[in-house]
Amino acid sequence: MSTRVFVPYRPQRYDRNKGGLVDTFPSLFKAETFGEMTFLLTSSVKPFNTRPIIDELREKLEDFTEEDYVLLVGNPIIMSLVATIAADASGGPVRFLQWSDGAYVEVEADLSDPDPEDQ
Repeated sequence: MSTRVFVPYRPQRYDRNKGGLVDTFPSLFKAETFGEMTFLLTSSVKPFNTRPIIDELREKLEDFTEEDYVLLVGNPIIMSLVATIAADASGGPVRFLQWSDGAYVEVEADLSDPDPEDQ
């Protein structure tokens, strides 16, 4: 399986001049150098009822591995759900992409429970 970049949703806005939706952050697609972009939810999602969102994210992230990436954009609640569910699917390790100085850089985090013997 090839490496994927999971994004909560594709941030878009309506452009009256173009008569349709346009990407809010065109630089988002520079992350394609890390893998295939996978948008998890529609841009209209609202986090006021999280149960259906959690169920959808669990289904779409069930095969997330430590080789994949997460690129967090948007609502903090949605971003938290994506990170938590990705970590659960991989057993803890998550590779995030962070925008820095005009390019994406990888930031690794292991969200698994620490071994009690290591403390």
